[in-house]
Amino acid sequence: MQQVVRNPLLSVSWLLCYDIVDPKRLQRVHRTISKNSITFQYSVYFTHGTRREILQIIKLTEPLIDPRKDDLRVYPVLTTAKHYHFGRSMIADGVYLFH
Repeated sequence: MQQVVRNPLLSVSWLLCYDIVDPKRLQRVHRTISKNSITFQYSVYFTHGTRREILQIIKLTEPLIDPRKDDLRVYPVLTTAKHYHFGRSMIADGVYLFH
């Protein structure tokens, strides 16, 4: 079997999700993640970057949460994946996302 070597400089799309119990921690985590990400829903964000950049966001966020009570998840998103949207858009009309 051939080993797959991942390029840490390869830029991909990421979905960041969290569930934070305490309102103060929630506010701090929101501020930290939304500096580099687009808000999709209240606790769901989208960003584009290298694995190294995502690890930096996690490193900044990790001290802000209580791992016994809170949850932070990061998922890579295939850029070729189709997506569907129903209802009100979180992105204003006339705003386009490119990467």
